[in-house]
Amino acid sequence: MKNDFKDTELGRLPKEWEVASIESFARVETGSTPLTSNKLYWNGNIPWMSSGEIHQGTIRHVSKFITKLGMDNSNTSLLPKNTVVIAMNGQGKTRGTAGILGIETTCNQSIVGIVIEKKDVMPAYVYYNLQSRYLELRNLSGAGRSGLNLGLIKSIKIPLPHLPEQQRIAEILSTADEAIQKSDAIIAKAGRLKQGMMQKLLTEGIGHKEFKETEIGRVPIEWEVVKIADICDVKGGKRLPLGENFSPEMTKYPYLRLVDFGENGYFNNYGLKYLGKETFEQIKNYTVTTNEVCISIAGTVGLTALIPPELNGANLTENAAKLCNLKNIDKTFLARVLKSQTSVQQINGLTGKATQPKLAIFRIERICVPLPPLPEQQHIAEILSSIDQKIELEQKRKAKLERIKKGLMNDLLTGRKRVQGG
Repeated sequence: MKNDFKDTELGRLPKEWEVASIESFARVETGSTPLTSNKLYWNGNIPWMSSGEIHQGTIRHVSKFITKLGMDNSNTSLLPKNTVVIAMNGQGKTRGTAGILGIETTCNQSIVGIVIEKKDVMPAYVYYNLQSRYLELRNLSGAGRSGLNLGLIKSIKIPLPHLPEQQRIAEILSTADEAIQKSDAIIAKAGRLKQGMMQKLLTEGIGHKEFKETEIGRVPIEWEVVKIADICDVKGGKRLPLGENFSPEMTKYPYLRLVDFGENGYFNNYGLKYLGKETFEQIKNYTVTTNEVCISIAGTVGLTALIPPELNGANLTENAAKLCNLKNIDKTFLARVLKSQTSVQQINGLTGKATQPKLAIFRIERICVPLPPLPEQQHIAEILSSIDQKIELEQKRKAKLERIKKGLMNDLLTGRKRVQGG
């Protein structure tokens, strides 16, 4: 294939590619919401989707259904399978998200459907092109108003290779999506296994036959139930001194915030903020070590994290506390216990009900936890950590797949790399 390029309003593209507005090859329409107070309009057998469901990518299921009467009275119609959809509005990062229908469905007024009507334009190709331009779509706005609307979407320009190349591009990106979805399924399955194992191990232990009832429920007869105050000290973190700011560059003094609590049970070591030496000296008594467990106490309450070696000695935010000077309890086991169902219930009951949830240090000390013999604690922690390691490996694999897909999109959808259609 020729590698000659031409300058277009979308940048440099292969010479034989066209640039076409969406309205030149598709019908663009939106939906509406049947009157919610009319029970005759809802719980029928006609799918009805909202903008929050576009994140699926390929939409194969929706959570709500309407009746034929509801569809007729709300002046909405069925969008056919393979319609490309875009969220015009929605919470968080929803606006600008693209999807493609794997089913026939109606939708609300926050979604626009792009029904491809020309045979030489492939819906999946259009979907991937729009998916790659999420930030552009999210920030698109017309004169006199912000946000997306039908007119803006109709005017969006799409680079169009010949149909065989569109098909091959869509096939390659679809294969990447399938690999990512399989990775998601593995992560979800491992997460369910972890939750089940946590519930079993933290209430039944390993190999026990006899049990007793306690204030936190049924546990092995050999176990104790203790308060946090019985097994460690609880100390708070410290906010930046008044008038002080984070260092504009990396220093020897990392400062751990709530956003740094990682999903793998440790603090993240990327995206950190750092203190200058003078600021650190003012709050140097509020540091953490690898022998301690941290728990969030404000905003999102109950997150737990251990300290990786590279963050030993970091400063801790005032929105978290550290459990230190541990006695007869393994740090990893303690971090696991604080995420268990019984601990979460206690934390929720002890958290203040103000607009900004807060868990006072003296209340943390009251939390009751099971205390198996130390070797059993360590064995339980090892089992759960092994599952975490599998999840983390799969998450890294998924991240790599997503980077590969992003690179493919950048190359294939601009013609920098060409593929021969079958």
